[in-house]
Amino acid sequence: MHLKKIIGLIWLSTLLLAMGCASALTMSAPRVEETRTGEKGVGKRINAVYMLEEDEGIYTLTRQPHCKETVEEIQISRKRPRGFIIALCELPLYGLGAVDYLMAKIYANASEEELGRMMTNSGEVIPCGDVEKAPGEKVLLQFPDSERLQSLLTDDNAVLQLGECFEKSCRDLQIHVFVKKENNILYISTIDKTYTH
Repeated sequence: MHLKKIIGLIWLSTLLLAMGCASALTMSAPRVEETRTGEKGVGKRINAVYMLEEDEGIYTLTRQPHCKETVEEIQISRKRPRGFIIALCELPLYGLGAVDYLMAKIYANASEEELGRMMTNSGEVIPCGDVEKAPGEKVLLQFPDSERLQSLLTDDNAVLQLGECFEKSCRDLQIHVFVKKENNILYISTIDKTYTH
């Protein structure tokens, strides 16, 4: 019985000495640098996405600008909470270990300093404007049945003049529509005459 009391006193003394260790370890620990993500924004315009809209047999070419997405990177210097295991050992003393670790976290958060901010590309591409008509665009029509190609420009209202493509003399059932941009050819849509006329 006497031995149990001695062991109990030793255990109690150890816990009392450990009281506040998490806070002390956090305060004495070296600072670490972290990078956090802040607000997202719109960067440089890189391209446009084209769409072909049909209304009562009239085909209009539209486009929507797309830009690089930017994200704010925030450099932070701070202390990290330490002594979690020691705080667990302190818990039998009326929860004082939890208070100790809470104080360590409060100190770690209070030690936070902002070192700087910078905008970087997130790697994503996002819409960055309204859908608008695309007049004067060079369009390439491909007729897979007859293996023909035809070039034309959208008019001032961005309309594709496709009247002759729907005449009886034109027996192609499908028309693949592309937009030619410098050295690129962008597929836009396929007009299926089976369902349109």
